Amino acid sequence: MRHVLCDLCGADDSAVIAETGRLGLPVRTVICRQCGLVYTDPVLELEDYSPEDAEKVRRLRRPAASPSAQYLMKNRWRAEGALEVLEPVIRPGMRALDVGCAAGTLLVALRDRGCEVTGIEPEPAFAAYSREQCGLTVHQCLLEEADLPPGAFDLVTASHVVEHADSPRAFIRRLRDLLTDGGWLFVEVPNLLQPRCSSRRIFHVAHRTNFTPATLRQMVETAGFRIETTRLLDGPGAAQILAQKTEGPCEPGTPEDWRAVVRRLRRHRYMYYVSGTFIRRKLGARA
Repeated sequence: MRHVLCDLCGADDSAVIAETGRLGLPVRTVICRQCGLVYTDPVLELEDYSPEDAEKVRRLRRPAASPSAQYLMKNRWRAEGALEVLEPVIRPGMRALDVGCAAGTLLVALRDRGCEVTGIEPEPAFAAYSREQCGLTVHQCLLEEADLPPGAFDLVTASHVVEHADSPRAFIRRLRDLLTDGGWLFVEVPNLLQPRCSSRRIFHVAHRTNFTPATLRQMVETAGFRIETTRLLDGPGAAQILAQKTEGPCEPGTPEDWRAVVRRLRRHRYMYYVSGTFIRRKLGARA
């Protein structure tokens, strides 16, 4: 296991807010008492789990054989939501990169609007689908493995990807390097303050960082971007940011109040059942 510091402010001053996550797996989640970032600490390797839990982790990491119909529908919804924010800056001839492009839905929409599009997707089945079914140029690799020159793109998008990175700060800085001067970054992540599941399922072994809108803004600003748009999606419980590359880091806003975040999570634990949200979710899943 590996102890980590806060990736936003670098502090080693945290409070534990959860010990387990989805599937009952051990996910020790902490919140930084200096800036309010929520992250996993320590990070466990496969050998750190019990044999039973290690098998659960292997199942979670097992590559999909192909994108399911349900996944493709979710991909379309996310693409439509991203386009609502991106439309004001899209122009024909724009060079666009989608990191974690999955089934390529957003890239197809950008291509239809006259953009020159490229994708990065580490999952073999999804990369193949994007190439073969959508005719896209997709690099099957991780972001850090992609052989792409600096300043190659006018727009870089990353939807539900940054929360998986070992270091979101380093990840976003790499995205910045790929942008031309004045280029645009679009990021979407789950919003920790609007969870759409029970408190037992909020934290996930694959999500190294859990963002509030404030900590996402600060992470993007300190990486060298000026925030243009922040949008919260109530339905899927997500936060979106559209930002423009600047010459240097912007001054981040007021740090997140970590105690307020803890209170929100405690209230959600109570209200999820009192409000009947869990019943509506179960009925929706069966429909």
